[in-house]
Amino acid sequence: SKDDVDIYKKDCSPLNPLRCAMGDLSGRHGFLSVGSERTLISDPNLPLSGNYSVMGRSLIIFKSNGDVIPLGCANIKPDVHLVSNVAVRKNPAFTVAKFMSHMRGLLSTTDWLVVPDIHYTKDIANNECVQLSVNFYGPEAHKLQVEFSNLINLGTVKRQTRTGIQSVSTFYKPCKTYLSGRHGFLSVGSERTLISDPNLPLSGNYSVMGRSLIIFKTNGDVIPLGCANIKPDVHLVSNVAVRKNPAFTVAKFMSHMRALLNTTDWLVVPDIHYTKDIANNECVQLSVNFYGAEAHKLQVEFSNLINLGTVKRQTRTGIQSVSTFYKPCKTCKILPFL
Repeated sequence: SKDDVDIYKKDCSPLNPLRCAMGDLSGRHGFLSVGSERTLISDPNLPLSGNYSVMGRSLIIFKSNGDVIPLGCANIKPDVHLVSNVAVRKNPAFTVAKFMSHMRGLLSTTDWLVVPDIHYTKDIANNECVQLSVNFYGPEAHKLQVEFSNLINLGTVKRQTRTGIQSVSTFYKPCKTYLSGRHGFLSVGSERTLISDPNLPLSGNYSVMGRSLIIFKTNGDVIPLGCANIKPDVHLVSNVAVRKNPAFTVAKFMSHMRALLNTTDWLVVPDIHYTKDIANNECVQLSVNFYGAEAHKLQVEFSNLINLGTVKRQTRTGIQSVSTFYKPCKTCKILPFL
């Protein structure tokens, strides 16, 4: 016979599930009732790891018993999600460091990636030392974050497996170990750096969440160049419509808005795939992504600048007002991107 031979096919049924082929779920567990209540199937013969793993295989649902026309299908892939935290500090050096890893449950499936982005107003500076640190304020110091005015009071270096207070002398030797010790020094003002480190978890008992990233001026120097607290990386999206001026470009518009918001191109990002001209090319519609712990604040101020033309914010020196010459496109309706 030219047909495939299945020695278990004859007696395959939910009453004899062990006689069914491994992939014959309906044979072992019965048919689905699409549109009714959810169904939970427990099957010991569908391993997610090992030589006979179903990972990467496909789940196919057919229309009816014996029908060869598929109703739907889906690939079986790992259930992982991207965990992302961000550390931001604006003075004296604009510091953005993004911590990323893929997670399955509570465990990381990849090394933790650290991508520092440091904007410095002076010339390129080499041999910048970077470390994770915590405030030196007693037994609970590892729970506190760092304000730049308190950088001189820092006294402990973050250890992943020991959160107690260490000797103050460790602070004066920041580059002996930890990030710069393991990965070398930063070159502030030159190319971007990607650091892969398995010892910087974003969850669990030794999470770096709430810690502080400290950058010192030179190798062995105790004077901090900048610091940033590590907080959750929030992601928000807004669709905006802006009236085009004679020399309008998306790059100029976004650079102008970032300058008013006092932020960086990492935290306010346009999606070039969702940018289109509308209202007979008089306006442009953009999809703008906001990232970081202050994503909502950036989103609100961005929207107010477009719709109201000005934003007032509270600063240490008082209330500051910023304005823009860009106008909203009120003659058209913002349409969903297809």
